[in-house]
Amino acid sequence: MSTLRAVDTTSTAYALANDADVACTGSLASAGAEFLARVRDALAERIEYDAEEVARDPQDVAHEVADGAVPVYTADVWATFSDLAAWQVDIDDYVTAEDDMTRRASTALYVIAERLAVTLLDQWSTEAEQAPA
Repeated sequence: MSTLRAVDTTSTAYALANDADVACTGSLASAGAEFLARVRDALAERIEYDAEEVARDPQDVAHEVADGAVPVYTADVWATFSDLAAWQVDIDDYVTAEDDMTRRASTALYVIAERLAVTLLDQWSTEAEQAPA
């Protein structure tokens, strides 16, 4: 992965939902829209703070950003989960039969956040490679 210089933090929630392959949020101020923007902004901040580390280990950074983006409070988990139609996310590799429904919802949000982070890193890396020096 090359140096990340092009970081676009102006993507709307609708574009981010498309990048994350989830349902489009109902409003720009919804729980799902705020969640997607949090992932984008945390990733941009991480790149601004230490682009070299991000370029060295993008998968680890995507994991860290995704892990930090998942809401802590149960009501927030469920509001975000329903807003993004996260029940469509395949989480079978991440959960066990003993996991409760809230754990499953949080896991789905983690998968969405990681997928968005990886997609944004790929986009921003490609844009940086194509930008004139």
